[in-house]
Amino acid sequence: MMRLPLPTATLLVLTLASGRAAMAAEDLPPDRQAALMLRVLPYDRNLRERAPEAVTIAVLYREGRAESEAYGLDMAAALQDAARGAQIRGLPVRIVSIPYASPEALEAAVSRSQVTAVYFCPGLTDAEESILGVTQRYKVLSFSGRESDVRQGLSIGLLRRGSKAGLLVNLRAAIAEGAELQPEMLAVSEVLR
Repeated sequence: MMRLPLPTATLLVLTLASGRAAMAAEDLPPDRQAALMLRVLPYDRNLRERAPEAVTIAVLYREGRAESEAYGLDMAAALQDAARGAQIRGLPVRIVSIPYASPEALEAAVSRSQVTAVYFCPGLTDAEESILGVTQRYKVLSFSGRESDVRQGLSIGLLRRGSKAGLLVNLRAAIAEGAELQPEMLAVSEVLR
């Protein structure tokens, strides 16, 4: 079984610096987002408290919206590929897909699946406030590939910066979701305070 090496600032910087052009003008490709997400998660000092048996990453998409569903399929596949055989801080990585229908259904799915982190697909902006209520209650770290989502309250953006990958961290949101991000990660990120 392949293990992800212990995170160091050097590995994160190399991941960020090895960018290639994104498929869409505004988004980093799903495979790059997935690899970056798996590199970022170990930098949360509270990860083990929130993930006692496995690191479960949920891909949240809007049910009934073709673009959101397609993006969700692509992101889930990219995360599955990146996580195959990987471990984060000695824990196995599981990927689940959750269709968003209501805050209550999301809360039940997050609780049942013991979600550690959630990736927000496009098409959820109108429900962002209620979704963030769930992520904060259950201490689930939120990720997105869109800067506007992070500026509106999600924790971490996996973004394209020119031809390279970049991180945007909403520190208040991350703290509200129970994360304690290490200074090494924050040093290579754009941080909203």
